[in-house]
Amino acid sequence: MLAELDLIRSPRERLRFASGAARVALFPPSADGRRWPGLAIRVVVAGAAIHALAPAGGYAPAVLMAVPAGGAWAMLTMRSLAIRSAGAMPARIAVVAGVMACVVLALLTVQRYPQVMTAAAAHGWPTGLVFDAVSAGYLATAWLVPRRLPAAQRNSRYALAAGLVMAAAAVRCIARPSLDGLWLGTWPGIYMAACLAVPAAAALATSHRGHLDDGLETAVWTTLIASLITAVMIIAATYRVAPSAASSQQIAADARQRGMASAPAWLAGDNLGGAIFSLIWMPAVFFALAAGGTLIGRAIRAAVRH
Repeated sequence: MLAELDLIRSPRERLRFASGAARVALFPPSADGRRWPGLAIRVVVAGAAIHALAPAGGYAPAVLMAVPAGGAWAMLTMRSLAIRSAGAMPARIAVVAGVMACVVLALLTVQRYPQVMTAAAAHGWPTGLVFDAVSAGYLATAWLVPRRLPAAQRNSRYALAAGLVMAAAAVRCIARPSLDGLWLGTWPGIYMAACLAVPAAAALATSHRGHLDDGLETAVWTTLIASLITAVMIIAATYRVAPSAASSQQIAADARQRGMASAPAWLAGDNLGGAIFSLIWMPAVFFALAAGGTLIGRAIRAAVRH
């Protein structure tokens, strides 16, 4: 740049060239520079669309769902966020689909019970901010995993297989929801049994070569997918069973105690918030299960070698 500067004689042109060279040196162009404007536009458009679909809920639904909806949309359409590893593509798409399922089900709940946000606005905004942060973390993790780990295709296949087992159990729980089960917080036994697919996937991935990286990658993917499936199951089952909450004296009494006249709306809002906060603590449970499976898989590999 100094050599080129010697060839420029006009003081004004020399100043422009020097300032441009300094700007490029301090802030080199990168994909990040092109990524944020497109991501911000998608978040704003998604928030406006969500508010248009659920205007009775106020602006809280837009806050609650704009970041996950815009982020998922960006990961599927922006080249700077495109999937670079073909082996991780199915697992990443599964994570994006899980986030979008949470958004759609939450939007349906708010459309059906807008008082969830209007009568409990003090809880609506904080819950929305939590959902924004957590869902952004899920999407960011799904974007970073192929850059940091081997991204072997079989690892994502094991994770997807575990996700399918849990999804099948979740569908059965959604098809036959129980008001008592939702209210008491007990999980159906079939879903708890399906959770064993998480350590099984990590064990199979690790036992193939005995590498901890394979188990770690599978553990991360299964943790993300299993946590999202759990949240989807809670929201969907609550949506189906909430109308019958009006017949429960206990739920109606708790709703009145918290200033809500509608027992179904109280149950829907309470479990919606519970599902969102489960996205924070459930990954710890599933990752612990997957880590145990990784150790088992490595032990199996070592035993086979001997």
